[in-house]
Amino acid sequence: MEADLLQDGKTGSFLDQQANHGAAHAYAAALLAGEGAQLALDAFTYHGGFALGLARAGLQVEALDESAAAIARARKNAQLSGVVVDFRVENAFTALRGLEAAGR
Repeated sequence: MEADLLQDGKTGSFLDQQANHGAAHAYAAALLAGEGAQLALDAFTYHGGFALGLARAGLQVEALDESAAAIARARKNAQLSGVVVDFRVENAFTALRGLEAAGR
């Protein structure tokens, strides 16, 4: 996973979250083993750490962040990881309201 230590403004993709990204992967893998959810949403994805873990477990993942630069880096991280994630530049609060209205 790439991160720009000079330009990036927060640490969501840095070392402080690596254990949590792994835990999300394990949780998603357990869901799939129990024939649970197939679709996951990563709101506020930043550089995609959680989205990548969920996708590696086999979930179909939608990931949102309002920062175009963060989404660009997340897309590159997905490419480096060999997974497919539907990354979108979108305000997560607006998207969540829309998903709720659509019954998702």
